[in-house]
Amino acid sequence: MDPTVQALRCFLAVGRTRHFARAAAELHLSPSSVSEQVAGLEKQVGAPLCDRTSRRVDLTAVGAAMLPHAEEVTAAHGRLVAWAAARREGRLGDLRIGFLAGGTSAVMTPVLEAAVNRLPEWRLHLRRLGFRDAVPLLQAGEVDVALAPGPVRPAEVGLRGVELLREPRVLVVPQRHRLAGRAGVRLAEVRDEVFICASPGTDEASRWWAVDPRPDGGPPVYGPQAQDVDEVLQLVAAGLGVNIAAASAARYASMPGVAFVPLEDVEDCAIWLLVRAGDRSPGVAAFERIARTSAAALRARGGSVGG
Repeated sequence: MDPTVQALRCFLAVGRTRHFARAAAELHLSPSSVSEQVAGLEKQVGAPLCDRTSRRVDLTAVGAAMLPHAEEVTAAHGRLVAWAAARREGRLGDLRIGFLAGGTSAVMTPVLEAAVNRLPEWRLHLRRLGFRDAVPLLQAGEVDVALAPGPVRPAEVGLRGVELLREPRVLVVPQRHRLAGRAGVRLAEVRDEVFICASPGTDEASRWWAVDPRPDGGPPVYGPQAQDVDEVLQLVAAGLGVNIAAASAARYASMPGVAFVPLEDVEDCAIWLLVRAGDRSPGVAAFERIARTSAAALRARGGSVGG
């Protein structure tokens, strides 16, 4: 018969306390039970593990040699028990997180840091999203949660959403642009600028970002299309147009040759956490709670966005 984990625990307790009664008290067992467990181990090993006297117990050479093996086995058993419990209770697995780099970083960074600390048993897989990826990838089941900026109507597309944070918007211009360095700018001042966008006003989100129609009723001048923040910045730096972005892009997505100027007369941008409407899985639920808590803490600090 192989040594049991219970017998190894008794042996380790005796080795720590050098006393059968104290070991029994530590394990909430009777001294006779501890003694029987150790005696059983000695029979299986074929040699004494302890030198017993009336006052104390010392490990024999064989007992000292067995000690690290017993520690390794009981530690591994503890990890197995914890893993099994986490699996049974839905506290571990894989969680696929979609995010728009540079467009949601004001929230993504603290949320991800908190998730790493609070979900140690979960494997977190990050997927970088383009401007128009969040909804279709969630609907297709390719990501479990997504952080996305801008106007969203989750219920209309089979999703559940939480608005985590609101932040101002900025005009993204080339560093040499006439408005670079200004403390603020109004839409009327960029009426004739070419706007870089995800699509030329063909969907509600693109029109919202470009503020189409403008306050005077006319559309903006649409120019090159970009799939993500990096492409926007490359096109702006090259002087091919301007863009409107969330203010936190100035901190998390800046690059040489690009300037960010606060827009004074446009509504703020919301950053959303999106999940499938019927998804109540443990990982998604835990990430939702973490995102809400992290965003609340960020708002309490004044929503540190925008540089």
